[in-house]
Amino acid sequence: MTLKALVLCSDEKILRVLRRVLSDLEIGLEHCPSDADSAIQRLTRQRFEALIVDCNDPSTAALVLKSARTAPCNKRAVAVAIIDGSTGVRSAFEMGAHFALYKPISTERAKAS
Repeated sequence: MTLKALVLCSDEKILRVLRRVLSDLEIGLEHCPSDADSAIQRLTRQRFEALIVDCNDPSTAALVLKSARTAPCNKRAVAVAIIDGSTGVRSAFEMGAHFALYKPISTERAKAS
């Protein structure tokens, strides 16, 4: 069984780090730039073990994280919020995230998380 993570992020630097880290962990990565509709469509049709969402747009992040919880095949997926100083940890958890990664993302920090 191949593990998969859906990543909703438009930042190329973050995406490069996540690709490297997930590849080292033998987890496949499916990328959605920042389109909530395509992310939600994938969440309702495919199973993912992890969902990683950049919270630079909190309303989009909240919508995608909520959709993951209501999709039968992904309600147990681990949800990770990528946050900066403007988005607090508390609001990330209120959106439905299990973990939070602070920007700027480094390989070491992503591996540790």
